[in-house]
Amino acid sequence: RIATSRSRRLARRPPSRATRRDRHSASRADTSPPRAPRCIRQRSAGPPRRPLRRRPERKPFPRAVTMRRAASTSMHNLQELMDPGGKDTMQARIAALEAEEAEAVDKTQRVIIVCNSLPLKMRHDPEGSAARGHSWHFESDPDSIYGQSSAGILSGTSVEKVIFLGGLGSEVELFEQDAVAADISERFNCIPVFLGEELKAKHYKGFCKQFLWPLMHYVLPMSPQSPARYNKANWQGYLSANKRFADKVVEVLNADGDFVWVHDYHLMLLPTFLRKRFNTVRCGFFLHSPFPSSEVFRTFPNRDLVLRGLLNADVVGFHTFDYARHFLSCTTRLLGLNHKTKQGALAIDYYGRAVGVKICPTGVNTDRLQEGVLWPEAREMRAKYRGAFRGRKGFLGV
Repeated sequence: RIATSRSRRLARRPPSRATRRDRHSASRADTSPPRAPRCIRQRSAGPPRRPLRRRPERKPFPRAVTMRRAASTSMHNLQELMDPGGKDTMQARIAALEAEEAEAVDKTQRVIIVCNSLPLKMRHDPEGSAARGHSWHFESDPDSIYGQSSAGILSGTSVEKVIFLGGLGSEVELFEQDAVAADISERFNCIPVFLGEELKAKHYKGFCKQFLWPLMHYVLPMSPQSPARYNKANWQGYLSANKRFADKVVEVLNADGDFVWVHDYHLMLLPTFLRKRFNTVRCGFFLHSPFPSSEVFRTFPNRDLVLRGLLNADVVGFHTFDYARHFLSCTTRLLGLNHKTKQGALAIDYYGRAVGVKICPTGVNTDRLQEGVLWPEAREMRAKYRGAFRGRKGFLGV
């Protein structure tokens, strides 16, 4: 009884996967032919395959064309040998291209002297406005220190032209500015920078004369009401004026051949603006005033920008060694920079550039000094002081 119940349960159980596979193979073996192995089984019926395209073989270059080109090259070479200066030779074509490049690019060696005031004297002259196109009369100022520097540049160097760029002593109306700029550029090689009355007052009178000049000469404000105190509005005017000067320099600058020479404390931020425009610009700076010690200069709120402005020049010049030593101590104590002696000269390593520090005492124009002694005004002043201080000793201070 137990065996019979067990056989019944096995009969009711569904067949396993192996049993179903065996039954299916047995049924196919009775009705279909045996299948071929997979390795030799043919592809099922479908669209025919596209035949492969073979790249056409390149035909050899015709011998006649090769001979013709060789003959043409030989004829050109023979023509160059017989007529070296002909118009169709390679040397003539290269010379023509070099001539066109020389005409397009001005390779004249120039020095652009950038200063706060141009070496010119100007006065209002309405009578000559018809001939000049403006109502101002200009003439060279022989007493200007910037104008006297051009004589040494042209005589002792290979520089062919000196251009002055700076401001004018008087305000020029807007409708006369173009005529004034064209006139003095043609006659005196001067390029004016028109700042405007308000900006000029903030830059020159407000910041340079009331704050920066006393700071350079160790004069600090003694009270909160002192005009020598730092004024943020005047500092913004100083920044804007230097930016205006830089824009004017960029208009006339040939970065490949020109050298820019910036003068005095009015434009100590100008090298920074030029370096941002042209990284390879050749720029020098000379300070015509003392440079204070680090204890005094560190009272300047924007001391870092001014120091970096000077360091963006390639060469920084001072009157004496003391001024240069104070500048080096400021860069070390305030900026953390080190200086070294390179080829017998002082240099500061600033972002991969060696900034030279030079000591260049300003000389005296003896010819101009002798002429001044003989002026009638000088003779009258000497006679006046001799009569007032007769029998006493006097000391003259400058």
